[in-house]
Amino acid sequence: MLHIAILFEFPTLCGGEQSMLAVLQLLRTNTNLRFTAIAPPAGRLHDRLQSLGIPAVPFNVRLRSGARRDTSVLVSELQSITSVLQPDILHANSLSMGRLIGRTRSQLETICCTGHIRDIIKLSNQAITDLNRLDGIAAVSKATKRFHEAQGLGPERTLVIYNGVDTKLFHPRSRAVARSTLLPRIPASARVLLNVGQFCLRKGQLELAHAVVRLLTSEEDIHLVLAGERHSEKEESVAYERAIMEPFSTNGLLGHLHRPGF
Repeated sequence: MLHIAILFEFPTLCGGEQSMLAVLQLLRTNTNLRFTAIAPPAGRLHDRLQSLGIPAVPFNVRLRSGARRDTSVLVSELQSITSVLQPDILHANSLSMGRLIGRTRSQLETICCTGHIRDIIKLSNQAITDLNRLDGIAAVSKATKRFHEAQGLGPERTLVIYNGVDTKLFHPRSRAVARSTLLPRIPASARVLLNVGQFCLRKGQLELAHAVVRLLTSEEDIHLVLAGERHSEKEESVAYERAIMEPFSTNGLLGHLHRPGF
């Protein structure tokens, strides 16, 4: 039986975690594979792993304050964990964890090391070097693959694997039913713009908020729905969330902004 250890960076159940868990549920029941999670020991991800019966080894990338732990400490801890688990494959579920495994690669000679790239962001030369130490990389789209290969990522080690979707959790339903259930205060005839994702600077919700406020000067039936939460406690993230609310508040348009949460 092939043993695969998945390294998770965050304790949340956002896109990257949901995608991986959807695939794990299928593979662990239909293949001769065994999975172990290396993940934060508390939070929504931990609870879901427990409910699925996937064993998890505690691993915290960040301190309680939210600050990232020193990389050398993380590398040492990861080496200790893998020496005990002895997985056949060690897979990073995020770019940052792929870099961490890359830095540990020389001490993991008998383990196949792979990683996921989900974001299209500019990387430093050191980041590319770390990722190129991995044996294989899964990019979630052709655009993601092309972008990072243009930065120097080795094309021979990268392939496109689209995100997994749990169709029992995420599935189509009647628009009318969905609107009335999730957004009961929005008129059935209104035009709704939906943004899904955590509140953070790289997601662009502030630009979207300003655009909708401008539209509302001439179009009164538009409503903006921001589904998601702010996970970071950094001052800049808290300020960013407040800034998203401000154009609606100052213009008396709070009735056109809806935040259903996670």
